[in-house]
Amino acid sequence: QMEKWVIRSSDGFPLPALHFVAHELPEKYPVTIILDGRGKAASAGPGGEVERLVRLGHAVLSVDLRGFGETADPPSKIIYVKGDHRASMWGMHIGRPLLGQRTGDALAALEHAAAIHGRNASTIHLIAVGQAGPVALHAGALDSRFESVTLRDSIRSWVEDVVAKPEIGRASCR
Repeated sequence: QMEKWVIRSSDGFPLPALHFVAHELPEKYPVTIILDGRGKAASAGPGGEVERLVRLGHAVLSVDLRGFGETADPPSKIIYVKGDHRASMWGMHIGRPLLGQRTGDALAALEHAAAIHGRNASTIHLIAVGQAGPVALHAGALDSRFESVTLRDSIRSWVEDVVAKPEIGRASCR
């Protein structure tokens, strides 16, 4: 069973989401939240991650964080403006970096999942794909209700992949 939802982040930003549950769930069951930089539908296709998890008895909430999927900016014709550039710059100008806003979105998804599934949720897991990886690392560090955080096609570690190897260190500065 699949339902389309709109979750509101703490600042009121609408987060499109898909909620999947098996027709019959046991009294206690795991809940998995999926954050995918390609959009919520990327893992929801036939034979995808969502189907696999539902067959294993999970309730699954797949969410478009701001700037992903349905909320992504349209492509720019300006060559140096790629992907999240505009949203990132606006976030910096208002003192709310995009990574922090997306982390808030992930925590809003957690609050929503916890409210919907309540005491029936035996555990809550977080899976992040691509650009959503750093968001999941922050959300997992900020809220201990996540039993596990799994990253796919993303950075492996904030410390090892970002802090230890800043982009400027890889650039040729002459």
